[in-house]
Amino acid sequence: LLAAIRTQVYRQSLPLATGNLPIVLGELGPAAGVTGAARLISDHLFSPA
Repeated sequence: LLAAIRTQVYRQSLPLATGNLPIVLGELGPAAGVTGAARLISDHLFSPA
């Protein structure tokens, strides 16, 4: 699955954008969704108006 994702990203992106782009498995496990949601909320709350 990871190889197919890499292939599609590299195929559909400009070479300059993917020249130094590592695509790897995440390490957060089951907490990934909650961590991402918390990050979105904190970015929204603390962003300049």
